[in-house]
Amino acid sequence: MWTQNWNPFKTTWAKWLLEATLIVAVIWGISAWQTRDLLPTANVKAPPFELPALDGKTYRLTESQAQATLIYFFAPWCKVCHLSIGNVEKLRQVRTATELSIFLIAIDWQNLEELKQFVAKHALTLPVLLGTSEVAQQYRIKGVPTYYILDAEGNIQQRSMGYTTELELRWKL
Repeated sequence: MWTQNWNPFKTTWAKWLLEATLIVAVIWGISAWQTRDLLPTANVKAPPFELPALDGKTYRLTESQAQATLIYFFAPWCKVCHLSIGNVEKLRQVRTATELSIFLIAIDWQNLEELKQFVAKHALTLPVLLGTSEVAQQYRIKGVPTYYILDAEGNIQQRSMGYTTELELRWKL
């Protein structure tokens, strides 16, 4: 009976919809607040870098020839970085080097042994670049993990801070 006693917020589906909407709004708000100080995404070129890596090679952002580039900043002491680095590593399994360049940049690290242990623990196959405070400042890194996604011309298309799922990364790429 659809009488004046019917209240849509007492039904299960309406409660679920309201709660889901509130959760999405809170997550969106937190994300917007976290990224407010990062580099903007409106046709802004990513700052170039040239950094040595644990493998002994030097990597330059300008050498990326891929359709897209992911620059992922992390710290070896960061618990969230430990949780999300595997999601970044999995991207290499589904995207070729011509489709996606991936730069893992370690910042706020104490010594090379600490980085080597992080790489070994997560069985990383991607090169880990030795970030500097200058690069962190250029990219306005205030917390880790932080990532930027660039297009083929090096323009920033996406950015985020905090835990990132593999699905989120695939969606944004």
